[in-house]
Amino acid sequence: MVSKFDIHTVSIHDNHPEFCLTTRELQTFAENDVYVYNLEAKLCADLERKDGEKTCNFVDLLSLDLNCQHLIGEIKVNNKNEDYAWKLENVTNIYGSIVVEYTEKLIDLNFLRNLRAVANLHFDGSPLIQIKFNRMLQTVTLPKMKVPPFPKSKSWVIEINGNSMEIFKYLKDCLLFQRQTKSSVKYNGKSCKKLPVAPGKQPVKDTDYEDEYEVEPSGNLSDSVSLMISLLIILIVF
Repeated sequence: MVSKFDIHTVSIHDNHPEFCLTTRELQTFAENDVYVYNLEAKLCADLERKDGEKTCNFVDLLSLDLNCQHLIGEIKVNNKNEDYAWKLENVTNIYGSIVVEYTEKLIDLNFLRNLRAVANLHFDGSPLIQIKFNRMLQTVTLPKMKVPPFPKSKSWVIEINGNSMEIFKYLKDCLLFQRQTKSSVKYNGKSCKKLPVAPGKQPVKDTDYEDEYEVEPSGNLSDSVSLMISLLIILIVF
């Protein structure tokens, strides 16, 4: 998947019960901004990768191996474990979700500076990235993240809510973060466009920034690259 000009779509369904995706395959879908129509699969239990990058099942921050680049699980950073948040510094991909909430001392998300993508095969309706109710948090940045949470649906909202400090003061700040991550940002329950324009700046036109990213891919799907995977295993008993 190398083209940056076509829309990639994928449909995976009705396969053998043991059919699974490797973390490398799911990473490819996530980092290429693939749109999903069906996704009936689970992650393969084998954590070994051909590229040698270390994959770990997340248990807790205290016991997390510092060499883990790919992390499977629901990661929560809060006031009970925030002193160990630095252990996430080498993580590039999360297969699950990341929630930073109710922290007392964190002032930024520098520990997620290498995070490139978040993907989940079992979406339950909650945003895969949530930053909420943190007491000292001043800035939210994910500098390596250039694609929305996967799969590309309502899960790709990044929720930033109820933090004591003002994360985005003006419209432009929120929209720039939204554009960089190609995600729809929900800031304190509202879209970025509800924020005020910075003093001395001209009001932002609707065409200047893309606010709520479309759930359906735009363009003619007949011209897109469509990846349809359907594996059928037939067992014939004589």
